[in-house]
Amino acid sequence: MGQRLSLLAPSAPTVAISSYIDDALNNNYQYLELLSNSRFLKTIKAIDKTTGGLVIIKILIKPSTSSFNIQLQGLTEFLVKQSKAISPMININCYSKIIETDRAGYLIRQMIKTNLYDRLSIRPFLEPIEKSFIIFQLLKLVSQLHALNIHHGDLRLENCLITSWNWILLSDFSNMIKPTFVPMDNPNQYAFYFDGSSNRRICYLAPERFYKGQHLQKHSNFNDDGSFNNKETLTDAMDLFSLGCIIAELYSDGQPTFTLSQLFKYMEDPNKLDLAYINEENVIKLVMKLLKVNPNDRSTARELLDEFYDICFPEYFYTFLYDFMEGLNEGDSSDEKIEYIYDNFELISKALHFNYTNADESNGEFLSPIPTKLNLPTMPYNYSIKPRKPDLQPSLIILNAICSFCKTLTHVDSKLKAIELILAFSERISDESKLNRSLPYLFQFIDEYVEYYQQPQTEESHISCKVVSHTIHAITTLLSTITYITPINTLLFPEYLLPKLYNLLILKLDSNSRKMINCSIAICLPYLSTISQKFWIMSKAFATPPSKDQLYDKFKTLTLLLLTDSESTVKCNVLTNILPLCQFFGADKTNDIILPHLISYLNDHTNHELRLTFLAAILEIGPFIGIISFEQYLLPLLIQTLNDNQEMVILKVLQVFHTFTKNKFITNKVVYNEILNNSICLIIHPNQWIRHSIINLIISINENLTNVADSYCWLYPILQPYLTYDITIIDWNSLYTSLTRPLTIKIFEMSRDWSRSQRSLFWRNSSKTLSHEDRQWVIKLKSIGLEEKELWKIRKLREYIRHTHPAEQLESRFNNPGLINPRNIFFDISYKSEPMINSKTRQLSIDIEVDKPSSFLTPKVTASIQTMETNVFGELDGLPHSHKSSSVVNGHVPTRVFSINNSKIITTHIRHTYSGSNPYILNYLNGITLTPTLSDFPEFGSVHRQSKQQQQIEFKPRGSLVAHLKDEIDAIKCIEVVNTSEFFITGYESGIIKLWDSFKIEKIINSKNYQLSIDLKSEITCICFIPDRFVFVACTKDGQVRVFSVEVSRNKNRRIVRYVKFRLLRQVKIDGYILHAKFSNNFLVCVDSNSKILMFDIITMNKVKEVQNPLVHGIINTFFVEETWIITGTSSGIINLWDLRFNLLIKSYQLKYVMNETVYSVSSIKSFQVVKKEEGELTIAVSIGGDTSHTIVLLEIPNFEVKTILRVDQGDSSVERYFVEGTPNKTNIDDLLKDLDVNKPIKQNEVMAVRSILHYLICATYDKRIILWDLSNISSSTSINSQFQSRFVTRTVSNTVIIDEKLELKDMIESEHEQTTWSGASSKAHLDIINDLNYLYEPFEMIISGDRSGVLNLYK
Repeated sequence: MGQRLSLLAPSAPTVAISSYIDDALNNNYQYLELLSNSRFLKTIKAIDKTTGGLVIIKILIKPSTSSFNIQLQGLTEFLVKQSKAISPMININCYSKIIETDRAGYLIRQMIKTNLYDRLSIRPFLEPIEKSFIIFQLLKLVSQLHALNIHHGDLRLENCLITSWNWILLSDFSNMIKPTFVPMDNPNQYAFYFDGSSNRRICYLAPERFYKGQHLQKHSNFNDDGSFNNKETLTDAMDLFSLGCIIAELYSDGQPTFTLSQLFKYMEDPNKLDLAYINEENVIKLVMKLLKVNPNDRSTARELLDEFYDICFPEYFYTFLYDFMEGLNEGDSSDEKIEYIYDNFELISKALHFNYTNADESNGEFLSPIPTKLNLPTMPYNYSIKPRKPDLQPSLIILNAICSFCKTLTHVDSKLKAIELILAFSERISDESKLNRSLPYLFQFIDEYVEYYQQPQTEESHISCKVVSHTIHAITTLLSTITYITPINTLLFPEYLLPKLYNLLILKLDSNSRKMINCSIAICLPYLSTISQKFWIMSKAFATPPSKDQLYDKFKTLTLLLLTDSESTVKCNVLTNILPLCQFFGADKTNDIILPHLISYLNDHTNHELRLTFLAAILEIGPFIGIISFEQYLLPLLIQTLNDNQEMVILKVLQVFHTFTKNKFITNKVVYNEILNNSICLIIHPNQWIRHSIINLIISINENLTNVADSYCWLYPILQPYLTYDITIIDWNSLYTSLTRPLTIKIFEMSRDWSRSQRSLFWRNSSKTLSHEDRQWVIKLKSIGLEEKELWKIRKLREYIRHTHPAEQLESRFNNPGLINPRNIFFDISYKSEPMINSKTRQLSIDIEVDKPSSFLTPKVTASIQTMETNVFGELDGLPHSHKSSSVVNGHVPTRVFSINNSKIITTHIRHTYSGSNPYILNYLNGITLTPTLSDFPEFGSVHRQSKQQQQIEFKPRGSLVAHLKDEIDAIKCIEVVNTSEFFITGYESGIIKLWDSFKIEKIINSKNYQLSIDLKSEITCICFIPDRFVFVACTKDGQVRVFSVEVSRNKNRRIVRYVKFRLLRQVKIDGYILHAKFSNNFLVCVDSNSKILMFDIITMNKVKEVQNPLVHGIINTFFVEETWIITGTSSGIINLWDLRFNLLIKSYQLKYVMNETVYSVSSIKSFQVVKKEEGELTIAVSIGGDTSHTIVLLEIPNFEVKTILRVDQGDSSVERYFVEGTPNKTNIDDLLKDLDVNKPIKQNEVMAVRSILHYLICATYDKRIILWDLSNISSSTSINSQFQSRFVTRTVSNTVIIDEKLELKDMIESEHEQTTWSGASSKAHLDIINDLNYLYEPFEMIISGDRSGVLNLYK
């Protein structure tokens, strides 16, 4: 303002500073403290009472002399206009209020806690990338101000305010408040205006702002009378010089660039400037361009930004980062800002060039929760951060913002996202920054949670145990990536991390929260023990490393708290990865601290999962604690656990014994003897897994016996009672086949029931004497399949059965007086299916007069004449109660909508026999889930089962041609026969379906004599009947799946006299089209053209399951389905076994064969046909393609072994063994390219179609022959051929039965009179490839064959 003010200003106020606040500002501000008591402007910290925020008030106390009356009105108007002009700029903290009173002038702005000078001395210190971004912001800001012709006038570190996330805010503009020019010969005036607040004796003014002489009026902003003259003489170059001083001081960590005397010397000799303390050469160049003595030589801010593009300032500063960080100022809350960063992570990742490598986890394996898995955009699936060498660390800039926002987050979801982001960005920064920046803010979530529960609680929705759990995982993951530490971090574990975890464990929480947090600590503690060991080793390089005993004590306390936790889930999580903790404590301390608690887990009979987890842990810690501790402490308990009541626990114990024996951890013959004597009886257990585990254990023990005499003199006598015949070699092949059969499940369960008998002598006294009741139980066992000679098996398992089901426990269960007697309630349920009409229908309004108040009818009901989708929902919305909450009146549950789609609506009406008024029972009955069957729907018709005569009939066709029908233009795609054999259906390539009457087949003379037909306008891909019903599913190539019923008319003798029509029941369209379909229960199981396994509820036609078969395994050609599992065969020769309960691919097998001692893979699997199905056993005929397409192999399930091979004549007979082998996880690209060869030639003897019936297998070859394989008597097998007769030769090679067909001319074997070829079939043979085969029981046995030319033949 001028020299005169500096002379007249009081050196100290005449009254208290607070009085200037209280009296002059109408008590709108509350005085807090005086920050600066300079003579020019007093700086005060205060509270704005209207908003509650902190503000800075700068006070200019007017001189009290009458000779100079300063007038601030003009200056006030100028400052208001300037503040309005710069207020839209986000980097500016302008004055919010400017007030003048008689005694003083007031400049009021928002308070920012930290300025750039303070930030230089606050940990963590600024990294180079942060300094670069701060300079970039300053240059950008000065460039924008100069573009508006606005200057600051007093650029210094103290006026550059900075947020916690390093966003610069420029404040305290002084272009008209302070003088532009200062006399060189009067340092008091400089100190009055420019050095009064900091007292650092530092100078930021440009050299041209100092003048010599007494030209006062020329250099003052005020006239002699104290009025404001509104003359700004500041230039861009003056601000740029000050900016250069700021940049130089920023890189010198607060060391002043110039004092006043140093500046004067620099003005005289510019070469004396020394910037050697700046380590970056490019920054020195930038500073020198700003500190030129001649103002005309200084570069502008815009020129510097352009010149140092991608030199001092990376390219992403210009293209992305500055604009992105500027956008963070627009959010109202921290939650919105975290959401903004999270949603834009993909943009950040690409702009900052984050490159991610694929995750290392193997498919199908259990993924550990540590390290934390991230699934942010651009990351591979389940990505986990890894140690990496930091680059320029641009992610540190965004990470600062995230950490800053964490302090004020109010939503749980925002906190979880912040944790993910901290981990993701921490991967790209240095280890020191991870420890000093990321880690404290993660700990803040734990501190917040602990403080909340330690102090009087208020309801806060953002306090969640889920956040703490994720934080613990994130801290462990972050620490696992640390490769070096600094001296300040040596005590991180004993004094910082572990005490916080201890505080969490002792908090008094609700059970769910406590369980979640303790489980997280239990999971992470083993990892933390390993990391702490690494930290301790690194800290030994410093002067004062932490004590190892201190670490041991902390970890011991935490470990004991977890091992003795009341929740078994917490204990299981500790055991899952217990080995690192054992390694941390060492073998001796493990025996003292951990092992005593683990042993007690086997006595917890209420939780078998804990016992299973403990047994899995033994596999890891057993070798670590040593054989002596194992035999003394663990072995007796493991042997005792062989009598556990959970079969999975027994299986796990046997796995432990097998693993330790196989790895030769157990080598003592005495231990072998004890293990076998207590477990050998389980070899006749009905559980096949237990049986196999015992066999593997025996084989492993035998392999460890060094003396052959031990095998035959010690081991063999133990095995002999369980062998059906003697063996010479103890290996899998000989032992498995020679062992006696195990007990069946039914016999085993009945034996358990027998063991509960109170009058039994057999179970109570362990004697051979049987009581009368025991004899009755023996008779019952014999009635379900137990033979007299197998009674010894129950005696062998007597101790096991008795221990697993003690009678005392069962008595307490059934004799409990507190049990409530059950009540039987019967339901009467009816279902109704109606079509949905898409067109508009008329509506009829019915007015109902309500006479009685108790009537529950609505006063007015609007009903539609036809059922429409819109009307249905309208009517449901109009009901007094929906079906979920409707009341039950007199056993009546209102009508519910069971299913609705575009074509059908299915409603259900329910009545029950409950007449009470208990609301809980009524609500339960109303909400009960009901599963209908096909019999509940009249449109699916009645059940038509095979007669007993049909089931017992022996299929022996003679080969006489009964009918020969030729369709001139259409190829037959499939033939399906109803289960009663009264009619069959053929599907054609043109989309036509025809129905043929089996009883009129001999009278049919041409292809037009079918009974019914329908044209679906698209190629038929497959047809299948619903078992025991006249309902079939037709699938076409346009993706339609239709369900038709066959409506028939019968006479008094129940014979069909007329076929009325095909009735469409259900319809659905899919993407792609169905290739094959079968029924399982009420579900239609299909495979489509995209190699997906689909499952539809046949009642509603809703898709209930969709599973993608691996595309690299090829196209699914065939499948076989049971209730819970499905086997698929593909065009690549791969067999996939799926568990439909969990949509889980259990195993993939490649079918292979050996030829000339070389192993080849089968190129494709064409079809599956079931030829034998018994309890626990299944045999499937597999038709294969490629070089061995003349072969059908019989695959036994579940062993997946090929025991029988059927081969058509003219094929290669050098293949003598087929087997299956697990497929590798990775697919060879050469194999995939090989499978793309579509020009594979078809061989004359290739099997084209296969169908099974009883113990027969019917197949058709490429040369149009039909072969009937009699699997029960191969000599009875026959074939149809006009030129040759078939002879079938059987031989056995390496336990594999090979059956070869041999073709011979008829006249060569006429003398033998062998009826191995059907006659009468030569005159009207097939003209093209036979596409499908089937068979009929009625009116007599017949084989049906249809070919590609449309010929349909029936053979008697």
